[in-house]
Amino acid sequence: MLLSLEGEDHDRIRRLLRPAFTNRTIKALQRWLAVPVDGNLGPRTVRALQVRVGTYGDGVWGPATTRALQSYLNAH
Repeated sequence: MLLSLEGEDHDRIRRLLRPAFTNRTIKALQRWLAVPVDGNLGPRTVRALQVRVGTYGDGVWGPATTRALQSYLNAH
């Protein structure tokens, strides 16, 4: 969703999401996923998350990844 927005809409959504993706949060996620801990939400981390939540592991965070993560979190 964020990638399809431009201008003020993009900036507003990005400001809302920023606290959820701090370096500390990403490092905790990486430890949970057992991937190298570097604090970056790069393709390797996204791919590991996709595999963990049962969606296609292409390393790109898109709508399918978001839906799969939401389903996974609701079930656990």
